[in-house]
Amino acid sequence: MWLKIVKNPITKKKNLAEKVIHNCLYAIVFLFPLIFFPNTDTVLEFPKLFLFGILVIVATSAWLVRIMLEKKVVLQQSPLNLFVLIFGLLYLLATLFSVDRFISFTGDGLSHGSFISVLFGIIFYFLIVNSVRDVKDAWELIRAFLFSGLFVLIFNLSQLFGVNIFTYDFAQNNAFNLVANSVSIFVIYLVVLFMIAFGFLVKSAKKIDRILSEVVLVLAFATLFFLDKQLGWYLLIVGMFSWLVLLSMQSRKLKTAIIIIPTVLLVIAIGFLFFNTSAITAVVAPQDVKLDFQTAWQITKTGGMQMFLFGSGPETFLHDFTKFRPDDFNNSLLWQLRFDRSYNELFQIFATTGFFVTILFIGLFIWSLIQIGKKVFQAKQPDESWFYMVTIMTALLVLFISTFFHHFSSATYLLFWILLALSASIVSTKSKKIDFQKSSLGNFALSFILALLLVGSVSFLYFGVRILASENNFARAEIEAKNSKDISTVNKYLENSVKQTPWNSQYHLTLAEQYVLTSSLDSSSVSAMQYLADAKSEVDLAIKRAPKNVSVIEQSAEIYRIINNLNGPVSVTDVFDTYKKAILLDPNNASLIYNVAKVYLASAETLGQSDSITPEIEEEINTLLLASEQYARESIGLRNDFWEAELILAKTLKLQDKTQDAVDILTESVNRNPYNLSLREEFAVDLIALNELDKAKEQLQIIISLQPDHANAHFWLAVVYEQLGDKENAITELEMVLSTNPDNEIIKEKLSKLKEGE
Repeated sequence: MWLKIVKNPITKKKNLAEKVIHNCLYAIVFLFPLIFFPNTDTVLEFPKLFLFGILVIVATSAWLVRIMLEKKVVLQQSPLNLFVLIFGLLYLLATLFSVDRFISFTGDGLSHGSFISVLFGIIFYFLIVNSVRDVKDAWELIRAFLFSGLFVLIFNLSQLFGVNIFTYDFAQNNAFNLVANSVSIFVIYLVVLFMIAFGFLVKSAKKIDRILSEVVLVLAFATLFFLDKQLGWYLLIVGMFSWLVLLSMQSRKLKTAIIIIPTVLLVIAIGFLFFNTSAITAVVAPQDVKLDFQTAWQITKTGGMQMFLFGSGPETFLHDFTKFRPDDFNNSLLWQLRFDRSYNELFQIFATTGFFVTILFIGLFIWSLIQIGKKVFQAKQPDESWFYMVTIMTALLVLFISTFFHHFSSATYLLFWILLALSASIVSTKSKKIDFQKSSLGNFALSFILALLLVGSVSFLYFGVRILASENNFARAEIEAKNSKDISTVNKYLENSVKQTPWNSQYHLTLAEQYVLTSSLDSSSVSAMQYLADAKSEVDLAIKRAPKNVSVIEQSAEIYRIINNLNGPVSVTDVFDTYKKAILLDPNNASLIYNVAKVYLASAETLGQSDSITPEIEEEINTLLLASEQYARESIGLRNDFWEAELILAKTLKLQDKTQDAVDILTESVNRNPYNLSLREEFAVDLIALNELDKAKEQLQIIISLQPDHANAHFWLAVVYEQLGDKENAITELEMVLSTNPDNEIIKEKLSKLKEGE
């Protein structure tokens, strides 16, 4: 049955509980795209979901109180309700079998893919299904969404043209928008908004409604034009084509203009697929950085087959990325980055929640589209109910198509639950009345649910407020560090942040780095050592909180290394053991392995500078150099033309008295990278060590021809001339060095000796 629509209805007056529920729903739809907290670490995602959770709790509480007072409830029944409940149950199972249950349950702070967010989404779905019971209520909800979209559009167009409404640092670029951290997700939101605004326009009888929808349509199209994203035009083509087909079915009963508009928009959108709109505007369209399709597919295929049923767990794609990333990724442009989101939402869900959740997720879309489509095709008149169904259908179709092109964020997550709930309202078959006065079991169940809600609400608010306070302190610490030299205040903010969310490993690491900085500035050796000890403790806690997060482990190893260099309570063994843990978690990361090779080489060079080299020290140096060589070769094997690793390998081989091997490596590397001055310099130095002075001279002269004021090249060329017996040119080269480094006492002394020997 369709949602009820009655001409000149006698509107039933809503009681207080119903008003609270409807106002909460309207507030979610209106505020969610707009809300952000400027003084938090995560400006957009957490504030939106936190507000969403609070309003869902308030609305659910009002609904349950209403049931308890009336001792009865009328529930809308739909097959979609059962699918949604099964989806939630399977999502819970994926969470329980997760490689990181805590992250899967709560997310990173609070994220849209966590179980708790999905749970709130399901409750929100049922609130809409059982509260929005006629077209009038549905259009009111849509009207709130359009008004919200109007503010979003005005803000973002201002951003694109450099008119920054907000003065916050993070808002001072045209990539910032109120909806999401991703431009692509913002584009998806815009097209869904466009579909809904178009439906609102063609159904509207009131002038104010037509003006609202027309303004939203114009601004949304303008924003899509200036953003110039292919994804936006593809989705707009799908949406407008759907509108055109469905309107054409009722063409005899509609005004011609209603069919002409989507036709024109469809043609324009197709045209923009072959035309770069940014070429004719002064706006520099912001771009996203995302994982490529091929890599994401290989990760999904490999990981999905190994964890077929329930995946690695919600919000754990970083685990899949590091474990199943193909070696070829090391040769991509983004090879040094790690990704916690897949290429699209379907890959994301399959990798993290498994086969059954993915099939059900797709099924929720397809079943809804088929059921609404049946009702649309069976309709005899294009009345307000028909326009409503087509509006929801086209918006849901656009969102479904977007899952093939991009992953979700909190904004698209909300759109999913809103459109799914409105779809369920359309295809709802019947309602069921439950009278609790006649059922003691029903009363018990209701009381139990209310108790669960109370416990859950208090827990959510308690931890939500703690996270909010922690993020606020973290953000204030960052601001204080930029604007003030009061390091104690920065420490205080970070310490408070860690106390409020001790499970957040990144905050522990940031505090550890701050303690290391404080130690280096402290004049008292005793308190400096205490700060280093505190830094180690924070790193230990970070590793304990996230033992499978390679980013945390790698950063921990780096902090350990700095503490060790400052003679703090961290051994060299601790440093290298932690790096090895990172490599075990991310075994084919060329960047990570290269960094480990550098650390081994640096440690060997430091030991080599000891006043007395004992046999034990010499043996340790050799062990470090062998490890550096091993990791350097591994990184070279993972990445084509990895000149940085080849440079490290050459330096390592030279320290092992394998200078000829180092020269052979550098010869090939220099040939591949003829303009790389660092390679040429090391190549020349190694040639000098082999007494191949003419070849070294040639390399150094090439460097100087490319960069005339290259001080190191002039210095080594002076060494070459000196060894060739050409003191005049040696002096000339040293004078060149001195002209760029006038305070260099070593050069002054060497120059003086050369002149005295003339």
